[in-house]
Amino acid sequence: MGEERAQGQEPSELGIEVLPIAIANLRAELTEARDLARRLEGETPAQVNRLWCDQLAEEYHDAGAGQAAMAAQLEQWRRTHPDAVGLDELAELVAEVEPVRQALLRQLARLRSAE
Repeated sequence: MGEERAQGQEPSELGIEVLPIAIANLRAELTEARDLARRLEGETPAQVNRLWCDQLAEEYHDAGAGQAAMAAQLEQWRRTHPDAVGLDELAELVAEVEPVRQALLRQLARLRSAE
């Protein structure tokens, strides 16, 4: 997959058999991002390492591209396997990701910009 991206091509579509893995991974990512956002909510700029915040901000900016790819994959699965068990759950998770990601990015921006 990395080789395809390096050549400027879109990654291959995932087979529907990875749907349970996609759900589990997205659920875990959401839990981690929510926990991190809650933790950062109570922090002050003096309490956090700016380099760590910079790294997290970069990571969660990059996660937006992965999120877009998952949303596109979901749409493809809906077309090719409309009755697959788990598509509705994945759609709900995909819809939950962006607001959580944005909240985390706002927290990080607050901590990074305060002097």
